[in-house]
Amino acid sequence: MEAPRHLVVLQHGLWASPGILRGLERHLRAALPGSTRFLSSWTNASALSVRGIQACGERLAREVEAAVEQHRGVQRISFVGHSFGGIICRRAVRLGLEKGSGGNGSGAGCRVFGLEPGVFATIASPHLGVSVQPCGGLEVPLLSWVGAALPSRGADFVRAVGRVVAMVHGRTGWDLLQSLEPAVGGGGGREDELELLTLVDEAHLAALGAFSRRVLYSAVDYSPDTPNATIGIDHMVPFRSSSLRTEIEAQEALEDWIEKGGYKQWNPVCSEDTGRVQTLWSGMPPRTTAEACLKRLSSLDFYKVDVVMRGFALLAHRGLVNPGSPGGLALARHLEKALDLTKPL
Repeated sequence: MEAPRHLVVLQHGLWASPGILRGLERHLRAALPGSTRFLSSWTNASALSVRGIQACGERLAREVEAAVEQHRGVQRISFVGHSFGGIICRRAVRLGLEKGSGGNGSGAGCRVFGLEPGVFATIASPHLGVSVQPCGGLEVPLLSWVGAALPSRGADFVRAVGRVVAMVHGRTGWDLLQSLEPAVGGGGGREDELELLTLVDEAHLAALGAFSRRVLYSAVDYSPDTPNATIGIDHMVPFRSSSLRTEIEAQEALEDWIEKGGYKQWNPVCSEDTGRVQTLWSGMPPRTTAEACLKRLSSLDFYKVDVVMRGFALLAHRGLVNPGSPGGLALARHLEKALDLTKPL
């Protein structure tokens, strides 16, 4: 057996367990060099995943630290997060950057958990939190019937709905619902500080920027019987949220859809470089936390890979990480290439 050189951390999502990523891990083990080691996180399994972004990220960070200590020969680290797992990974790598680089927060050239940052990949992750569906209601698992046109009701109403969401999805549900809050957060250390805004501060962006390659996998629903009005809707995580696109960019991506091998790859282009984000707001500040997150994350470049999703809602969402499904196999084959930094994507 080859000595470990590359540690790949796999993090599942909300109300899930490591078993959901077992098929993807098997595929990657067979495809990647024997020097690759995998850590399928278990410290946020099931009900532990509803404790909030901060608590889940801290647990993952401690788990990664233990794995790095166990595999002393590891030189590079990569992260793959499915659904809410991608948000957990964003929090964890910030903690890893602080410990691995002495907290200098400079991004490029820094180390994460004392290792060379490799690939940071997320699969259908709600980077912008939840959002209102075009037909009304929220893109919240099990609660899509709640709250049509929430932004027009004001922050107090959003918080009231947040308490309903928290009954099912705990602190995590409230953290993600903050996307509809006005684009302001509490002061440093205050209890009302918005977690989604914390995730896009300079230190968190530096942590993401330290990775050599960042990949966003998003689900595109192109089933033959899908009405045109719902094309591009994941049914679990908003397409714009997982792919970090403005409404205009999302619509153009779907209109220009040409599938090859079950997915379409968009090479890195910073949204701010194209002027799309600035044009959208016409110099006005972001209205919501989601818009503020999109603007700040757009300062980084990402590979965006839109994967064909088949089926409905939860089964399709989980099928993205199951190589036994057509979309899952296409994603797994792309991910194995993405994790190989010796080759271009």
